[in-house]
Amino acid sequence: MDSWLPHSLIRGKEQVGWQPSWGTAAASGNGTSGRAVVRDVLQPLGVASADTYFTECYRRYLVKTGASSRAAAMDRAYTPFATPRGLPPASLPRRPSDAALVRMALEEDCGDLLAQLRASGADVVVTLGQPAADVLADLLDVDRVALRRDPAYGRERRVRIADRTVPWLPLKHPGQRTSAGEEHHRQWADGLTR
Repeated sequence: MDSWLPHSLIRGKEQVGWQPSWGTAAASGNGTSGRAVVRDVLQPLGVASADTYFTECYRRYLVKTGASSRAAAMDRAYTPFATPRGLPPASLPRRPSDAALVRMALEEDCGDLLAQLRASGADVVVTLGQPAADVLADLLDVDRVALRRDPAYGRERRVRIADRTVPWLPLKHPGQRTSAGEEHHRQWADGLTR
C-alpha cells in the first residue's frame, strides 16, 4: 500500500523547487514502526506484508513534541537546511490527545474506513494502538477494548464487517516502546506459536 509515497515525494519536491545540489530524497516507508509491524505483528501471525492491507484511521501526518520527537528532529535537521535556501519553515500539525485524535478521525472519516474494510476482504483485522482500537470499536459499534498489560491483551474479538464475521486483534502501537509493553507483546506473540 506504499504506492502513494513516490507520487507524494515527487509532488513535495516540485512544491519546494528541489535542486539536485541538495542531495537525494527517497521514500523511506514507515521507518522503525513499519519494521516493527512486520517483525512483531505480521511474522508471529504468519502473514506476509505483501498480503496485508494497511490503512490509517487519520490520514494527515501529525507530529509529537518533545526532545526526541519528530518535531525536534525537524528543527535539528530541516531548519538549518531550509533557512539558508529561503525555504519555508516546517509547519506540520501537532498530534493532539488520543481522545481528540479519535474524535477527529471519526468526524473526518465519512465512511471511508468501513468501505476499505469491506473492500479489503481481510480475514483478520489488527489495530495498532488505543486510538485505532477506539476508532474501529466506534465504527463497528462494538465495545471499546482498553489496551492493558494483562491476560486480555491481544485476545481475539469477533467483529462483523458487512456480511462477514472476522477476528479483531487490538494490539499496542509499535511506536510504544516501553520495556514492560514490549515484554507483554512478546508474550502475546509467543502464545501464538503454542
